[in-house]
Amino acid sequence: MKRIALISDTHGVVTRALIETVSGVNMIIHAGDLGSKEIFTRLSDVAPVIAVSGNVDRWNVWNKLLPDEETIEVDGIYIYVAHILENISISLKSAGIDVVVFGHTHIPSIGHEAGIIYINPGSPTLPRSGAGSTIGMLEINNGQIKSEIIKI
Repeated sequence: MKRIALISDTHGVVTRALIETVSGVNMIIHAGDLGSKEIFTRLSDVAPVIAVSGNVDRWNVWNKLLPDEETIEVDGIYIYVAHILENISISLKSAGIDVVVFGHTHIPSIGHEAGIIYINPGSPTLPRSGAGSTIGMLEINNGQIKSEIIKI
């Protein structure tokens, strides 16, 4: 089984609660608006990090090196990562995408459409809804995907 922490919109802040929550995961996916290289470094101390650039990151020289979108494969499951859902540049179905991870709104959500799971982990540092500080979590086990929002 693989556990993947899903994070977005940290905006330059990492809390001890966030680090404790993601401790023990196999991978961290950050869906943009990291805010600084230090966020990437601190999260990389916990697990390997895949990150994309968000609209806030475009102002940071280091974060300009991040891709706008990324597709990764984990145990036969294809995960597409972008910051803003409306800016997706590929045909998800024809690309065989199983999960889409996005951010930008700071509002956590999980939805399903045409066999694809869409998950916005919210924000662990700047929540914009009554949900509070949140991340997402994926568990991949023998081709099965479990997704959830975790309050931290």
